[in-house]
Amino acid sequence: MAFTLNQIIALTKSYVAAHKQLNTFQFGDPWEFAESEDVLYPALYMVNGNVNVDGKTLTHTFNLLICDRIDYNKDNPADSNSQENEVLSDMREVALDILALFNNASNRGNFYLVQTSTLEPFTEQFKDWTAGWNLTIQLKQPMLYNRCQVPL
Repeated sequence: MAFTLNQIIALTKSYVAAHKQLNTFQFGDPWEFAESEDVLYPALYMVNGNVNVDGKTLTHTFNLLICDRIDYNKDNPADSNSQENEVLSDMREVALDILALFNNASNRGNFYLVQTSTLEPFTEQFKDWTAGWNLTIQLKQPMLYNRCQVPL
């Protein structure tokens, strides 16, 4: 049986809760994250993407913004750059951890992770001055066109 959007969100939230380097999970639009108050970093923001139906396959795209806060030091910008590189390094490893969790064989009965994903770095984002990675993933699952499930 295919996972619903709510089930995918709950699964991702459970991954974040179990990961020792992540503290906050949010689902929504990027502008909502920019306005968030009291975020405990590092954080994972999940952005809903397009859904493609091709024959009997449904492919759902998500952007996972995995980031940490940079403490900008205006008296020593080189220190801020060093910290930014450290954050990028750490958050890339967290992104790869999340990929491994989605690829876990226990999910295979409901969906599977498309093995080609994109990691795009970002720096100095949001009001909290964060850096990290935008991880684009695709989850494929069966589309059964089951007329019996339609509430008529």
